[in-house]
Order: sequence, then structure tokens, then C-alpha cells
Amino acid sequence: MTLIRKLSSLFQFRHRKLQPENIQWLSYHIPKTAGSSLRQMLYKEFGRSSIFSVYRPDEAKTFGKGNAIPIRIGASVVHGHFKPHPKHSELFPNAHSMVWVRDPIQRIWSLVGHLLDLQWKHPHYEMLHHLYVTKGVANQHDIVERIIKDNSIPYMVDAYSRFFSAVDIQDLSFVGSMQNFSASIDSLNKEFDLSLKPLHRNSSTRAGMPGSLDNLKYLLEHEYSLVDDYL
Repeated sequence: MTLIRKLSSLFQFRHRKLQPENIQWLSYHIPKTAGSSLRQMLYKEFGRSSIFSVYRPDEAKTFGKGNAIPIRIGASVVHGHFKPHPKHSELFPNAHSMVWVRDPIQRIWSLVGHLLDLQWKHPHYEMLHHLYVTKGVANQHDIVERIIKDNSIPYMVDAYSRFFSAVDIQDLSFVGSMQNFSASIDSLNKEFDLSLKPLHRNSSTRAGMPGSLDNLKYLLEHEYSLVDDYL
């Protein structure tokens, strides 16, 4: 092990512990819902040093399976791409939980647009490129349509079904709507005595989703049935 890696490991060991007693919130971030915008709002509400982000794939996977991970001392909010698990309430019995949802097709549209913008800068672009771009299907609308009709990329099509496989969405403390973001923030503030200020960041530069894609809702009934009440 190099000296730098040794020092890094020592720093993490001394500045993290497994089950901090002061965790107030577990913030579950489904891709292309409230992510960077919410994180900035949490920074302003709790302080940047109080937000512990879990975005490394190995760390998010471990935590999403209900296993404890080292969390920085002084953190009060854990935010990132990890799935809800029943053991989280045991690890952090005093923590509230929140998640944000958006229309399933709009979420897929936004995610595909994001991947097309970043291309090889994002690891998930490789599958998109292999399945569609190399075959001459490079238009965002056409790719989204094919993904939904073919169910070719299950993690996109079944996102909510997969995310809420271990914990039901209604068992979380708060579910916010991206379509009604400001109203949801107001509800969150009132219910939990917070003072979050709505902030919109990371907006896609691509055109809005064509209404014709709404005709594919019947193929995503399993997804809409989970989140319809919260949209």
C-alpha cells in the first residue's frame, strides 16, 4: 500500500464511524429526481459538513443492502444513490427518510438526455451506445421509445419497482414530487419544521419531452402504480 493510500485510510478511519447517533435524515436519491438541487438545499439547511454523500457504487450498494458503512463524524444527513432497506431504521432509529419521484416516462426521458449529453463521460452511456447509437438510433425520442417498448434496459424501465423492492414507498417519512417541487418543499418544511428554500439546478438543455411518449404509459403500469399517488 502506498503512503498516500495509507494516509487516506487512516484519515477515513479517524473521521468516520459506523453508526453515528446524530443522523436526522436518510435522503434516498433516485437518478434524475431531486439530486444536485436537493443536495445544495441540504447544504444551506444543515451545513455542508453535515451532509454525507453516498455515490460511490460499491458504498451505495453495500448500504442499500442494509449493511453499515463508515459515516463521517458530525454528519446529520446521509444522501445518495442507495436503496431503502428495513435495516436502515435499525442503524439510524432517530432518522427520518425522504425520497423524490417524478413521472416515470419523464424520468427516463431526462436520464437518456443526460447520457446523450455526457456520452462517454458517463459509464451507463456504453449500453445506450451499443444497443441504439451504433444501430443508427441516436434521437432521444426514438431511444426512449425503444427502451420502453423493448424493455431493453431494465434498470431504466423498472426503476421504481427495483428501488422500492425492500421497503414500500408509503413507509418512508416523506415522498416529494418533482412535478410539484415547490409545494412539496413547503409540505416538507411544515411537517418537519425545516426551512428549505426551493432551488432548481442541473436542468437539461434539451427540449421538453414530446407528448406522444405519454401513449406508452400502458407499458409502465407497474411503475405508475407505485408513484401515481405522489405525483
